[in-house]
Amino acid sequence: MKKFLVNIWNWTYDRSVELRDKLQLLYDFCYRKTHRAPKVASIRETIQYILDTGCSISRFGDAEMKILHGDHIGYQANSAELCEKLIDVLNKPIPQHITCLIDAFEGVEKYDAHHKKFWKWHLSYYRSTWYKYLLKDRQYYNTHMSRCYLMYKDKSHAGEYFDMLKKIWEGKNILLVEGQKSCLGVGNDLFAGCKQIKRVLGPQVSAFSKYDDIMKEVLRYPADEWQVILALGPTATVLAYDLAKRDYQAIDIGNVDTEYEWYKMGTLTKVPIPNKYVHEAGGYSGDESSVNEEYQSQIVKVFE
Repeated sequence: MKKFLVNIWNWTYDRSVELRDKLQLLYDFCYRKTHRAPKVASIRETIQYILDTGCSISRFGDAEMKILHGDHIGYQANSAELCEKLIDVLNKPIPQHITCLIDAFEGVEKYDAHHKKFWKWHLSYYRSTWYKYLLKDRQYYNTHMSRCYLMYKDKSHAGEYFDMLKKIWEGKNILLVEGQKSCLGVGNDLFAGCKQIKRVLGPQVSAFSKYDDIMKEVLRYPADEWQVILALGPTATVLAYDLAKRDYQAIDIGNVDTEYEWYKMGTLTKVPIPNKYVHEAGGYSGDESSVNEEYQSQIVKVFE
């Protein structure tokens, strides 16, 4: 009898979830018909604009929007201050800075089956939150400029996009602000063309708690001598904006190293990368003692 009741409960729960999801998709369909999608440039246009203007960029993805919706994400606790800063980046334009959004608002057919499903469901729940904070006539740029390989059905342009990205920091002194164990560019040629690299390591989890300290450290490096490359989740999104106000070129580059490694592997799924922290593939994989001496010598500050 107990097993029978459990089965009835499970069946009822499954049907309720299916009904909820169908209603959510119907709501999103109606919402799309009555609200205009934001203007989002292509990946190529976005990278070329950065090359042409030397601007700073902030990128918004699903994580930033979940925070604005009031949710927590696995590596960053929500806070009113973080939300306020994210909203400013979205709807208070400043000179020499662009804001990037996902390129899924007008359709998901460009993605592979897995990511097509992911963005379809993400937008069914969060589209209204996206639109709530966007300026209707503002030109936004493409968040996926640094995630230009794995999610797309047509991967033929990924190599070209990565070559374009490398030109952004080619010949520059760069200050990499990244999470501990992220190891951007270690073991590949992503930053091989840079003149000099220094690294500031932020906390792997809840980096925003050290926001003021990280900002203070970055400001030790003159804006006319150093380009700042940021890979620190939502903290990078707002830090790039605040640094642009201080005349830095600050590039919120996110998961570009992970994406580049997957491109070089030719993998079609998210897999761990030895000796690097990959949140989307189980966290850290490898032996910390194997990280090379050059990387260690580049670290100027570590925030726990």
